[in-house]
Amino acid sequence: MDSLGSLPGRLGLHETPGMANLRRQWIAAMQRNSTLARPMAIAYGTAAMAVIEELSGDDYAKAQIGLVVSQGLARISAGRREDGEADLHQAAYSARQEGFSAIAQELERALARRW
Repeated sequence: MDSLGSLPGRLGLHETPGMANLRRQWIAAMQRNSTLARPMAIAYGTAAMAVIEELSGDDYAKAQIGLVVSQGLARISAGRREDGEADLHQAAYSARQEGFSAIAQELERALARRW
């Protein structure tokens, strides 16, 4: 997961301190099976989209994929491996559809290794 941990940033999703805090709170809520997990996920996604909306073209598309990767990694960190891996599969599919084959291959290799 180490190389994938840096993938969202490499794709242009640069977490603000507020986003990082939301992500940590979301992970903690998922670990506790808290009813706050869903609102925290929405808040994180909303904050990320505010960053992504500043981008355009391929940068925009890559950052969106980075968001899906970030969400998947958060779910895996919280112990929800199946949900997180589903996100990573979705990110790989989206990368391939957008023509970002190197990104898709990186995700597919990581998924095949199962970390």
